[in-house]
Amino acid sequence: MDASGRPVGVALLGYGAIAAMHVGALRAAGARIEVVAGPRPDELDRFASAHGIPTTTTDPRAAIGHPGVEAVVIASPTQVHVEQTTLALEAERHVLVEIPLATSLVDGERLVDLARRQRRILAVCHTLRYWRPVRELHDAIETRGMRPTHVVARALSLRHANVGWTGRQRSWVDDLLWHHGGHVVDEVLTLLGSPVVDITSSSGPSWPASGRSMDHAITLRTADGAIATIALSYHARIGASEYLVVGEDVTVLLAGGDVRWSDGTHAATDAAMAQETAVHDQDADFLDAIRRGGPDDEGRATRADGASILPTLRVLQAVSDREAVSDRASRIPATTPSAPEASIAESEPTPTNE
Repeated sequence: MDASGRPVGVALLGYGAIAAMHVGALRAAGARIEVVAGPRPDELDRFASAHGIPTTTTDPRAAIGHPGVEAVVIASPTQVHVEQTTLALEAERHVLVEIPLATSLVDGERLVDLARRQRRILAVCHTLRYWRPVRELHDAIETRGMRPTHVVARALSLRHANVGWTGRQRSWVDDLLWHHGGHVVDEVLTLLGSPVVDITSSSGPSWPASGRSMDHAITLRTADGAIATIALSYHARIGASEYLVVGEDVTVLLAGGDVRWSDGTHAATDAAMAQETAVHDQDADFLDAIRRGGPDDEGRATRADGASILPTLRVLQAVSDREAVSDRASRIPATTPSAPEASIAESEPTPTNE
């Protein structure tokens, strides 16, 4: 906790599994959770009762405007992140929003600009940035003077049903690219350490339940010639979450909480404990930034400010744009109709980013 240690009044939007984790982390860091909001009154009341939150509402605006609220933590479904973040910033509240900040680059940029104009913190739950094994890996790479030439990342899981990591049924559909892909791409960009100048990608066919691809293959190349290959899947019945960092003289693998170097060095951390600790560190960072007076002129205040997420959103947008083109191409007939004679470009509208 920051030296001032003053309590910070918080409105919590959402009552799912990650919201419950935020409750513990926020209180440990000195927050008062004044109100919780969500769409289903029965579930909302059960959550508030279980966590000792005094006020409930089904109206996010009412929660944001509740007396004593200085900050809003958004743990609601992806589809409403942009809307609720906008409402909170326009009400001059500091915001910590679960990943993804947005599912388009233009929306992400608009929110970052709004936070800057309002002089409010906009922090995003890119929780991997707070994982201690990840931070220790970054420190070790710097200490060793390692220059990655290739990063190979995989995030593979089975998400055919709308069930979260706790086994709880969800009322919304997760997004492989913008959610889990956001975590992976963000970490890969940090490991590469140089601006990306080339992005190529291929995406699998749309999944009927979500309308989005359940498989992505992404390749990045940086200004200094390093490359990355990223595999994402919601079809995998053998899961994986790992980053292989290849250098000319040494290689290191981060898998879950384990870090293994090619020279035999090995450090192991329980992944569940690493996640819980990271959420606590992340939420404490947010509250401490509020106590320090908010963001600087560039919008910087925490380890995961909205502005710092924009390079990740640029990569994800490029992949999403190619996914839209690929999906349209997959629906082109195998044989071109004889009449009227027209090219696909002439007869089909150009895909947009909407």
